[in-house]
Amino acid sequence: MVGDLVMLKTQLLGNSKGSIGVCYEDYELSDHSGSSFIFVNGSYDGFSEEEQKDFLCPLGSFNLSYDFKNVMILESDFRKGVFDESFKKAKELKNVS
Repeated sequence: MVGDLVMLKTQLLGNSKGSIGVCYEDYELSDHSGSSFIFVNGSYDGFSEEEQKDFLCPLGSFNLSYDFKNVMILESDFRKGVFDESFKKAKELKNVS
């Protein structure tokens, strides 16, 4: 769900193992559903439910209200710091576990 906080189980998308991310959209395709995440380095990608189990470790959630429009706006929002509070919360949860 949007606002879910995760940690990478492996090096991926230019991020090291243990890097954190936040879900910015849930999606439905004809053959599967999934969620898209943006990570602390600004990289982003969608993960099917199975891929989430393989690559992501859930940390908790953050009350993030984000309406994904397109990747250009997503990148701009990342640069503006829209996800900074989510990343801060994820770092706190990561240090607790």
